[in-house]
Amino acid sequence: ITDVLHNYHSYVNWDYAPNTRAWQLAPVKKAPDIHWYRSSLYRIETLHGHLGEVDTEFDIRAFNDKEASTT
Repeated sequence: ITDVLHNYHSYVNWDYAPNTRAWQLAPVKKAPDIHWYRSSLYRIETLHGHLGEVDTEFDIRAFNDKEASTT
């Protein structure tokens, strides 16, 4: 890891939130008044000669199953 940029991105409230499964399941039905999540950006460099790995398997069901709430 060569760099970390803290608070690089902040997530805001979306207009479609009340239409999601998460909203229906949430015990509180009030959207936050402030930005509710901030993420960091990580910059990573690989070692010389490292080829990495190829991910050849992708299953859309991993992102949209009965426990998924906002996808």
